Amino acid sequence: MRKDVRILLVGESKVGKTSLIMSLVSEEFPEVVPYRAEEITIPADVTPERVPTHIVDYSEAEQTDEQLFQEISKANVICIVYAVNNKKSIEKVTSHWIPLITDNTDKDNRVPLILVGNKSDLVEHSSMETILPIMNQYSDIETCVECSAKNLKNISELFYYAQKAVLHPTGPLYCPERKDMKPLCVKALTRIFKVSDLDNDGILNDNQLNFFQRTCFNAPLAPQALEDVKNVVRKNVSDGVRDNGLTLNGFLFLHTLFIQRGRHETTWTVLRRFGYDDDLELHQDYLFPQLKVPPDATTELNHDAYLFLQGVFDKHDKDRDCALSPEELKDLFDVFPYMPWGADVSNTVCTNDKGWITYQGYLSQWTLTTYLDVQRCLEYLGYLGYSIVAEQESQAAGITVTRDKKIDLQKRQTQRSVFRCNVFGDVCSGKSGFLQAFLGRNLMSQKNIREEHRSLYAISTTYVYGQEKYLLLHEVFPDNDYLSDADLACDIVCLLYDVSNPYSFEYCAKVFKQYFMDSKTPCMMIAAKSDLPEVKQQYGCTPLEFCRKHKMPPPQSFTCNTAAAAPSRDIYTKLTTVAMYPHARLRCMCTCNRCTFCLCQNLLNSELLQTVRTKLYAAVLSRHVSQADLKSSTFWLRASVGAAMFAVLGIAMYRVLLKPRTPWSSTSSVESARVFPQQLGVSPVCFPRGFPQTARQRYTGHPARAAPPADRGPGKKHNNRQYDPESSGFISTERFRDLLATHGSELDPHKLEVLLALADNNADGKICYQDFVNLMSNKRSNSFRRAILQGGRQLKGSALREEVGLGLSQRLVRHVAYETLPREVDRKWYFDSYTYCPPPWLILFITVAEVVVFMYYGFQLDRWVLQVSSPSYLKGPLPYHPQLRSQAWRYLSYAFMHTGIEHLSLNMAMQLLVGVPLEMVHGALRITLIYVCGVLA
Repeated sequence: MRKDVRILLVGESKVGKTSLIMSLVSEEFPEVVPYRAEEITIPADVTPERVPTHIVDYSEAEQTDEQLFQEISKANVICIVYAVNNKKSIEKVTSHWIPLITDNTDKDNRVPLILVGNKSDLVEHSSMETILPIMNQYSDIETCVECSAKNLKNISELFYYAQKAVLHPTGPLYCPERKDMKPLCVKALTRIFKVSDLDNDGILNDNQLNFFQRTCFNAPLAPQALEDVKNVVRKNVSDGVRDNGLTLNGFLFLHTLFIQRGRHETTWTVLRRFGYDDDLELHQDYLFPQLKVPPDATTELNHDAYLFLQGVFDKHDKDRDCALSPEELKDLFDVFPYMPWGADVSNTVCTNDKGWITYQGYLSQWTLTTYLDVQRCLEYLGYLGYSIVAEQESQAAGITVTRDKKIDLQKRQTQRSVFRCNVFGDVCSGKSGFLQAFLGRNLMSQKNIREEHRSLYAISTTYVYGQEKYLLLHEVFPDNDYLSDADLACDIVCLLYDVSNPYSFEYCAKVFKQYFMDSKTPCMMIAAKSDLPEVKQQYGCTPLEFCRKHKMPPPQSFTCNTAAAAPSRDIYTKLTTVAMYPHARLRCMCTCNRCTFCLCQNLLNSELLQTVRTKLYAAVLSRHVSQADLKSSTFWLRASVGAAMFAVLGIAMYRVLLKPRTPWSSTSSVESARVFPQQLGVSPVCFPRGFPQTARQRYTGHPARAAPPADRGPGKKHNNRQYDPESSGFISTERFRDLLATHGSELDPHKLEVLLALADNNADGKICYQDFVNLMSNKRSNSFRRAILQGGRQLKGSALREEVGLGLSQRLVRHVAYETLPREVDRKWYFDSYTYCPPPWLILFITVAEVVVFMYYGFQLDRWVLQVSSPSYLKGPLPYHPQLRSQAWRYLSYAFMHTGIEHLSLNMAMQLLVGVPLEMVHGALRITLIYVCGVLA
């Protein structure tokens, strides 16, 4: 839109040009009219369109023809004024003024004309019958206005239409002869319709129409207004409304109707909101917004941009096969003025068996474009309407500019997700095969690639410690004499030589010494074609010695001749890892087949495990899943198995740590026995005879006080080993009962049975001194403490496991007691006191919620396995993503998300088999704290 408007008034003398200007300014008819009015500027806040307006008068008496021609060239719109009561002035419009203006303006940049019939107050009839043929004859005439400077009739309307003719011209939109919109306008509105059709079903439903209305006019349409619009379209266009939605024909008809009714500003508002200029071309500021990229920084798509591109992919993947066929790809790029991707894109990214670009390949190509040419990426996003659909200020909001690589090296960490690897090698060393193998193509499939369709780039994803990263491989043309800065700028250098060619390694060594020996860029040597017989390299040292000398990892063997299987991707993971952590050394980069790393790798890659994995996939996956989906879900499957292993280990440690402690393992009860001697029923310094002397010392802190002399009569010398001859800290239950009977000590029957129950868990049914002290001092777990307080209740003498005649619920409680409690007395007390009020609702509620969420996403994504590989998976409000850390609920809500049925089934089994018993024993509050801590961890 123009920043200002310049209006020129021309016409015969005494037709009222100056009077019109002065009446507009003073809002009254001037008594004295000069020959010519000075140029007047109307401020922007006064005009309806909020644009400054300059009004220029012309006087034949005071100005020359040369000055008139200059004013015509500077004017944005020209008002030809005639007097409605003067036929000669009307004739001059066609005979003089229109030819004069046409001769002094550019044919490709015509100035809109407005016919102004002044002095309408002097006649009773209209001059429209005379003017209409003139308007039909000259397409440059926008409109005709009859007014009166004396009565101030239509004065404001005159200048409003003049301003409107500049800001919202009809010429680029409408053809009066055909009474239809021009092709450029139809093309622009078609693109706008396709961008607004978010589900690509060929209609704009109510939600999409309201989104379109808010985008263009900042206000939604009322439901009744929507129905009125649809009814108007139904009456005039047979196929304008389908399934209660507006079709493309209906959309175009509405804008044609707006233009025909003089409301073309509505169409221009829509066009300008979607980036079009006055010539119906996308504006350069819209396609190429300002974006500053420092020299050592790179550009990547951020999370919002990936979500948008995922939506575009979903929108055009009509057959839901996670790949774009040529027809679907053509439909996607229909909003572009040209086809942006050439035939070589199929050899740059991953494709399926039919050669169609997969979902992963689609995102990889966008990542490649952003990395290599961010301006082109901004242009492509502009064609797709990123700023409109994503509701961003411009396409630049979808680009992340990474920090300087030097800062990454200093801080020893990076936030980048795209790493570039330049591949150097001599002619016929296997560089192209190395790139294509990264895309999953073996030697046989590479032979089908046409020479003109070969690509110097290959990009795909790899996983480094569970993080998805993009690795960009660039094949550098072998040239020792000159390498450009682009050839040297990378994150890692790959030096590739042919093991079967004795002269191949020499080129790699020369390139390394000449360009990379003194640089900080990590390098890795690749021994390609390792399936062929290896020959000695004609160089001063072997490749292994060369790598050791220059502190490089040893040469990595590689071959793409893998029969029907896809080549191994391990080497690409190593490349990405070295590029991601250039300051660190990998734990193992060898292929010695002797170290632990190599042995584990061989085991994982063994034919047996590969066969088992293949059969597992065939048994579990009931729907067709592409190989790219399986690769992208590896991390999630490993995470599920890891979580299960940690759960099992946690339960094992829990049970081990809660086993009975060894005697003399604690002295925490000493002070309690001293402080509460009467409550415990024993003297703090006198013990039943027979308890070991060492135990007495451990209990009191000093040797026990001697018994009265009467107890030490002749022949009754006390023997400390009478009851504990081995000094083991244990005495038998029979001896303990004898001890109590002999010395007249009374013990509460309930405590005695508890102590006897503890003895059942000890070796040979003996009583531990420490258990006796703990029981008497009440230093036990919560279940013991509650059992001891239940002094009036007598525990059953027989083992809980031996009881028969129990119902289903009682057997469940008994099973829970034996699975979660380590001692018989705990189990007895828990079995007798447990009620199902409240029930174990927490774990059951979480399990049901997980199933509901999984079912919802299953129906929404139309996928029941590997849901994480769906483009729409991350669009939901529940999954966690590092770039959405400000949305704090995602730290907890991701616990309800699962990759597929196998992941959900494993979690349900662990929760029901482990979580429910634990909740029955420890209660919902404790389990909630543990569960939340596990989720956050």
